[in-house]
Amino acid sequence: MQKIKAWVRLILTIAIILAAVLIIFKNWENQTNLWLIYSFKDVPVIRLLIVTSLVTLVGFWIVKGVYRAYRDVKQTSVIKKDV
Repeated sequence: MQKIKAWVRLILTIAIILAAVLIIFKNWENQTNLWLIYSFKDVPVIRLLIVTSLVTLVGFWIVKGVYRAYRDVKQTSVIKKDV
């Protein structure tokens, strides 16, 4: 059973990596019109994908940290009330 799980993980990892490489390859030369506030700019799609993914990861990291800090403060206040 462990061997099957290992092979499934390996195959899924390879499939995800191949999908990412395919997306990068297909969008390497593509441009898109991006408007921020007022102006339109031609921006490479790959740059837009990378920036969007990085902003999403950083945002998730910040939200996770805030939630963890909130949970710790809540737990500390419950412990102080019990004492």
